[in-house]
Amino acid sequence: MLKINRKVEYALIALKHISLLGGDDFVSAKALSEKYACPPEIMAKVLQDLVHAKILESIKGAGGGYKLIKSLSTVNFYELNESIIGSLALVDCLSGDLKICEQVEKCNIISPLYHLNKKVLELFKNITVEELVKDKKDKKEDEIKKNMLKLMRAS
Repeated sequence: MLKINRKVEYALIALKHISLLGGDDFVSAKALSEKYACPPEIMAKVLQDLVHAKILESIKGAGGGYKLIKSLSTVNFYELNESIIGSLALVDCLSGDLKICEQVEKCNIISPLYHLNKKVLELFKNITVEELVKDKKDKKEDEIKKNMLKLMRAS
């Protein structure tokens, strides 16, 4: 099952929040982690990854924090993932980190998996972070959120 890594989720949360601030406003890792109930050390690491990717700028000290320095319309989802978790691949043998599958000699699905992986990565490269964090209110989204909260309270 293809799943978005939790750290990538935190990056999207932070980028959405920071993009709504606009301009020269800085926000701290602590403020973000408190507002969105994220572990502070993980949020801080994610923000530093975004600084290294030159998406955010950080300023230390009182009044410091993080602000956008790159338009989210120029950052695609693939780049965001790579900056947070590294190389993307649907299966280990395509990850590029030289892990060799024990089935490699007898594998009959490497070609179709390679093509599937290529298509998924192309999709990720064609989705901007701006598209993902832009507020597009959808009645179905509100309904899904309401149902999720109801299920969580019932369990």
